[in-house]
Amino acid sequence: MRHIAQLTIGESKGVKRIWIEGKKLVTSNFNAGDNIEVYIDELSRTVTIQTSDIGRKVVSSRNRKGEVLPLIDICNNTISKVFGAVRKIKAVFNRNKIIITIHPDEIAKEERLERLGRKLANGGALSCGSLAHGGGIMDHAIHTGLRDQM
Repeated sequence: MRHIAQLTIGESKGVKRIWIEGKKLVTSNFNAGDNIEVYIDELSRTVTIQTSDIGRKVVSSRNRKGEVLPLIDICNNTISKVFGAVRKIKAVFNRNKIIITIHPDEIAKEERLERLGRKLANGGALSCGSLAHGGGIMDHAIHTGLRDQM
């Protein structure tokens, strides 16, 4: 069974961290005490977690309200290299394997910022821009209030 989840990169003592816990691990066959390997690919900005008989890390556990839940905590400086300032990540849970990548919303945001930076650096014109969005309710109320005061 395959499922996808949005996760958030946290921080512990100034170091980026990926924390996965609960039933999504169990349904993907990651149980407390299982050995795992963590593969980090900086080029493709991907972290892969896989069960392995010779894995160097172990799935931990946490007792929550009497239920023992497996948890995986990846906390090292390489996470910063792979994901940079990104906070939202996407985890694809497969049987015995989890693939973590940057969330598509974050990729789109990075691309927009890169395009803006290139245009500004080259002196190019921006095709559109906005400072605020909304229905104009506050704007209408201010205009009405000022008009009524006159």
